[in-house]
Amino acid sequence: MLKLTTTTFDKFIEELDPYGKAVVEIDLRPFEFISSAILVQLAALCHSLHGFGKQITVKLNKKKYLYLMRAGFIPSIKTVAKIEPAEVEMAGYYQALQGLNRFLIEVKKLESLEDLPRLFDRIINTLCDKLSFPQNEAFDTVNAISEVCQNIFEHNQGVCGFIAMQVYKAEEKSFLEIGISDCGSGLRTTLKRNIKNKGIKTDLEAINFATKALTSEFDDPTRGTGLYHLLRIMKIHSGVVQIQSGSGKVRHRINKVYEWNLCPIQRGVHVVLEFDAKAA
Repeated sequence: MLKLTTTTFDKFIEELDPYGKAVVEIDLRPFEFISSAILVQLAALCHSLHGFGKQITVKLNKKKYLYLMRAGFIPSIKTVAKIEPAEVEMAGYYQALQGLNRFLIEVKKLESLEDLPRLFDRIINTLCDKLSFPQNEAFDTVNAISEVCQNIFEHNQGVCGFIAMQVYKAEEKSFLEIGISDCGSGLRTTLKRNIKNKGIKTDLEAINFATKALTSEFDDPTRGTGLYHLLRIMKIHSGVVQIQSGSGKVRHRINKVYEWNLCPIQRGVHVVLEFDAKAA
C-alpha cells in the first residue's frame, strides 16, 4: 500500500520539484493513505505555490476525492488549485460530516488567532479522553501548541497556516498525530530579521537555534519560547516532534535527535507532533 507520510513526503517533494516549474501537477491518485500532518503540508504547499504565481492541478480518483473532502483538504485548497475531477457524486455529503467528530480536526485553514480556541478544546478532549492524559498535562501541551500556532501570525504578514489532528490505531495502541504548517518565510528568514541572529547560515542551523529558549526575531525577553516549550512538553510525554523549514529537518524522539540537511525545499514552517496513549 502506497502511503504519503512524514517518512515518504521528502521523496515525493523531490520528485515533484514544485518550485522549479511554472505548472505543477500534484498527483495523489496512487496513494491509499495520506496522513493528517502531510495534508496540512500539501495545503500550505498549494497556497505557497499560488503566491509565487504557479498554476497548480491536484489529481484525484473518486475514492480519494471523497476521502480528501471528508478530511477538509479539498475545501482548504479549492481557491488556489484546480482539482481534477472538479466534482464527484456524494461530495456534499462527505463535506457535511466535517466538524461532527470532537476527536478529529479536519484540515483547517488558520487566518487569525481567533480561529484557535475552539480547535484547542478538541485537542484537550482528545488527549484526555482518547490518550488518557491528566487534564493539567493536556492543558500544558495545548499551551505549547498554541505558542507555535501564534508564530504563524507573529512572524509573517498576509499568510495563512493549517492545522489537522487525527487519532490512529497501530498494533492495538492509539496514537495522536497533529500537523501544523504555514506558507510563510521560514525560520531562517524570520530569525535573521534580528541582527543578533545574522550568523545563521543554513535552515538546519535555524531550526536548532529556534528550539532554544528566548530565541526570536524580536528583541523581547518574553518572546521565542514556543518551540522550546513544545520540545520540553513532548519529552515529558515521550512524544515525537518533527520541525521542517526550507532545506532542513529535525526530528526529536525521546532522547534522540535526527537531523537532515539539504532536504527538498519546503517553504514555511512545518511541525508534526505524535503522542502515544498513556499506559493504564
